[in-house]
Amino acid sequence: MAKFLINRLGGPAMIPMDESHSPDALRSVRKALFECFPRGDNIDEVIAYQERLAREIFLAEKKQADNPTPHRKEHLRALRLYGDALAFSHLSEHAIRQLSRNPGSRAHLFSQGEAFAFTLNSAREVATTGHLVLIADLTNVLRIGDLVVCDDPDAPSVLECKSGGPRPIAHEPQGRTRRQLARMESIAAFLRDGRGVIFGETAERRTITVAGALDHNFAIVNELVLTALANHPSTRLLPPWELVSAAAAGQTAPEIQNLISEWGAPPRTPVLIGNTSDPITRPPSDIPPPILWPIAAEAQWALMEVDVTVTHAFRLDAFIGLSRGLTRVLSLLETKGDIPWAYEVQLGDERITLNAVAARDVVYRYQTVQSAGERLVDTTITAFQELGDQDWPSSES
Repeated sequence: MAKFLINRLGGPAMIPMDESHSPDALRSVRKALFECFPRGDNIDEVIAYQERLAREIFLAEKKQADNPTPHRKEHLRALRLYGDALAFSHLSEHAIRQLSRNPGSRAHLFSQGEAFAFTLNSAREVATTGHLVLIADLTNVLRIGDLVVCDDPDAPSVLECKSGGPRPIAHEPQGRTRRQLARMESIAAFLRDGRGVIFGETAERRTITVAGALDHNFAIVNELVLTALANHPSTRLLPPWELVSAAAAGQTAPEIQNLISEWGAPPRTPVLIGNTSDPITRPPSDIPPPILWPIAAEAQWALMEVDVTVTHAFRLDAFIGLSRGLTRVLSLLETKGDIPWAYEVQLGDERITLNAVAARDVVYRYQTVQSAGERLVDTTITAFQELGDQDWPSSES
C-alpha cells in the first residue's frame, strides 16, 4: 500500500523510505521546500509543489508511525507551515480564519490510504481546468473541506472529495459527516454573503470591511535577525511603547522582563509579550509564516526553523487617548481570553468594548503602533456605522 501511494503521489520521494530521517536530513528536506516555494500564481507550479509536499508529509507520517521520534514530529509540524504559506499567498486572512473553524485533530495522510490519493488526483483535475487549488490536508490552517479553489481570495469555493469526483459542499449523509458538511456549507455561505450563522453557533456573524493600508516594522525584524545570525543578540527600544529583542539558538539574550522593568512605564502597566516562535511551534495560527514576510531570505529561513527567535513587548496603554471626531479610546478593561484586556471606546454617546486584536497585531504582525491604532479607530467607526444599535461584535473581522 505504501509503495502504491508513493507512486500515486507523483514519483520518488526526496529521501528514500529506508533511510533513518536524521534531524539534518529532515532539515535538508525543509530547506529544499523553502528554496522551491512558488512565489506567484502559476497553477502548475502550485500543484507540483503540493505534490512534493504531500510526498514528504506522507513519508514522515509513515516513519513516525513505525518509529515515533520528537524530531520527526517537529518535522511534520514544520512541513505543513509550507502548506500554510500557500494558503496565505492565495487567500485573505479573513477567509483563512473562517476555514480554520473545525475542532479536532487532522487525519494523517498515511492513514487515509487511497482516499488521499483520490483527493490529490482530484486537485490535479481541478488545476487542469485553470483554477488554483489548495489541498487542505497539507496545511495547519485549512480545516474545512478537502480542496479550496482560490478564484476569490475572500470567498473561495470549498470542495469535498467523494467517489465520483470533487463536488460542491452540500447536506447529504447523517451523523458526523452531515455535521461536517453543514459546517462547511455555513462557512462558505458566510464568506460569500458577508453574514450568516455558522453551524453550531446561535448568533449571526457579520463581516466588517475596513479600508486602508497598514504599515509594518519588518525592517527592524530583518536587521535584528541578521545581527543575531552574526552571533550578536541585540535589543531595540522603540520608545515609548515597544521593545524588540532577537537571539539565535544557544545565544544569551537580555531578559525581556528586566528590560521592561527599566522601561520607565508606570507601575502595573499591562504589557503583551510574544515571540516569532509562538505561531511557528503552536499552529494553527492566523499569522502568515515568515517565508512570506518582506525580509531577507536568510532571515526568513532562520525564523521558519526557529534558528532565531524575536521577542516583542508592547505596552497595551499605547492606544489610550487615540481619537478622531467623536471616537476616543478611553481605557483598558480586564476581561477573559488569550489577551485578558480589552479597550473601552467612546463613540458619541455610546461606550463599547473592543478586544485587543490591535495589540496582538503589533506584537505578532509587526504593525506599527500608529497603523494599528488607526485601524482600531477605523474599525470602531465602520462597525458602528454598519451595525448601528445591534449587538456589538466580540471581534473584528
